[in-house]
Amino acid sequence: MKVTLGPPRAGAECVSSDLLMAFVNSRPHHKQPTELLADGPAVAAWFAAAGAGESSDATDADAATARELRDALLSILRAHVGCDEGLSMVSEAEAHLQRAALRFPVTTVVTADGCELHPTGTGVDRSFAYLLSAVADLASRGAWARVKVCKNDTCYTAFFDKTRNSSALYCSTSCSGQMATRAYRERKKECSIR
Repeated sequence: MKVTLGPPRAGAECVSSDLLMAFVNSRPHHKQPTELLADGPAVAAWFAAAGAGESSDATDADAATARELRDALLSILRAHVGCDEGLSMVSEAEAHLQRAALRFPVTTVVTADGCELHPTGTGVDRSFAYLLSAVADLASRGAWARVKVCKNDTCYTAFFDKTRNSSALYCSTSCSGQMATRAYRERKKECSIR
């Protein structure tokens, strides 16, 4: 399993963005109310289904690690859309991800064709390294800031921002419409109070 650091294509989704969005969206939310990383076997099944390596040795402690990693990524993605809660937790999330990068390292392989990141370790540790190498791949493509979570506080679904200027705040027009309606009602309520 390897991640090839691709050419800068800021507006293009790739395997790395798909993997990270699926990982962040594995938490319980309105569209999917079950915790997909509840225990060791669930983590092993998730990584296998996502094509992120063989993790049959995953334990309940690994499941806790996966949820912590997911929460750190979620905080960063929330900051990508300017969520106040995300911004306040960024330094803690960055520190957690830096510790994870030390714990789950990757090897850089440089060839005439380019550069590849090969996750090291075995089992679930290798799967975690694969996730972190996906972040590095997105950063090398100039696309890391385009992986976001919906700013609608009832949604928070991870999505890839395909707008030309990377300004999307919502995963869909439905969420955008909900937030616009909510803001309109708030303004209307404030006007009626005065």
